[in-house]
Formats: sequence, structure tokens, C-alpha cells
Amino acid sequence: MVSFSHLMKNFLPGKDFTLVAAWFFASNMIVLVLIIILLSVPTGARSTNEENITYSVFSSKPPVNATISDSVEIDDARAAIIDQYFKEHKCPLAGTGRKMVELSDEHNFEFWWLPAIAWQESSCGKNIIDGSYNAWGYGIYGDNAKKFSNWDEAMEIIANDLSVNFFGKGLVEPCEVERRYTPPSKGSWCRSIKYFKDELINYKSPNI
Repeated sequence: MVSFSHLMKNFLPGKDFTLVAAWFFASNMIVLVLIIILLSVPTGARSTNEENITYSVFSSKPPVNATISDSVEIDDARAAIIDQYFKEHKCPLAGTGRKMVELSDEHNFEFWWLPAIAWQESSCGKNIIDGSYNAWGYGIYGDNAKKFSNWDEAMEIIANDLSVNFFGKGLVEPCEVERRYTPPSKGSWCRSIKYFKDELINYKSPNI
């Protein structure tokens, strides 16, 4: 800011002192008020129009600021992805996402296994033996057809079997699981599982 004494000595000789003083302090007060206003704005403030960060699905919990849709809780990310994907494709298994995630966590395997196998074996529950609730091709060979009383019972039994007889024995890759789960497939089954795995992991909700 301009020094008042400097102004008086060099620029305003012979002027009325009162008017000069009033002009000087008024002009400098305006500058001070503007500086105070600018300093009062938080430096870390962000625009309210900043886009929300979206995410694909993953086995661990998402970051706190990630979103699927306005109605989805963060802790339900994986379940919501499964259900939204199933709903989009009009699958009878829509709504079972939470149970699938609970079982995968309980048995310590990746969340996409149950929905991916269901997709491969029955087009997500569309092509099953009537009344069997068996969307996983489990125990179905020749004339044998394993039936369950509901989706939950089917998933509980299959998740336990996968945990004990496959993942628990070191068979953790789709093609390793194929050799025991469906030996005649000769690679086609595991390629499909990998495809549906990628579909789920990279899925973006149409509601985003």
C-alpha cells in the first residue's frame, strides 16, 4: 500500500490535508477488506459440482468416496454389483447377491465364483431343472439331478463343497477347478468362468 507520508510529500503538495487523509484511508481500507474476504475462503474448498468417483467391483471394500448408485451402501458393493448385473440380464438369481458375498467371505474365496458358475451352468438360473434351484450344474450327470429346496440351501452346500474340495485343495484357478468340477469341458468351462469373472469385476452399473 502507498505510504501516507510519501503521498503527502511527493504527490499532493498544497492539497487540503483533511481531504487527502480521507481519500488515503478510504482507498486503503477497501484493499484491506478485499484481502480479509479472500483469506476467509478455505483453501481446501472444492467445487460442489465435482464428480463422484465411480468404481468397478473388487473383492475388498471400496474407498469411502466411491459410489455405485445413490441407493447402495458402500459395504454392499459386491452384492449390489451381482444383483444389478443379474437384474440387467433378467436373471432368476437377482436378489441373491448378498447371500453369495456372505458365503464367499465365510469360506474365504473370491465373490465372483458363485455368480460366474451360475452363469456358465444355467444362464444365471434361467435354464434349470424345474423346482431344483440348481443353477450351478451341481451333482447333475446322466440321469442324476441334485435338487435343493431353495436358492440359499443350494448356495450354502455348493460354497462349502467349493471351499473344501476345490479351493481347500489348492485348486484356485478356473481351469484347475474345471478339471474336477466338469472334466469333459476341456477348457471351454474355464474360459467362460474367466469371462464372467471379468464381466463382474469390471461391471459399471447403468445407474451411475
